[in-house]
Amino acid sequence: MPQEIFYAAYPGEMTDDDRARLDRPGLELFENGYGVAAAPQQLIRVAADSPEDARRRVVEALGREPEKLRIAGGGPA
Repeated sequence: MPQEIFYAAYPGEMTDDDRARLDRPGLELFENGYGVAAAPQQLIRVAADSPEDARRRVVEALGREPEKLRIAGGGPA
């Protein structure tokens, strides 16, 4: 089954460690890339098999689950 594209979004600052952890195949970071808000919003493009897989890949990469992490999408890669 081909992977789909999902987007993981969450509020908060991006640290240098987060940037390094997200620098891996299948993940693409767009810092402050979601909407126009007073607080920074992080957006990560994720190639995954399902929304649950996308969440798992982001959480594993970061080593934590960001508060208010949302997964959307599910279109063809």
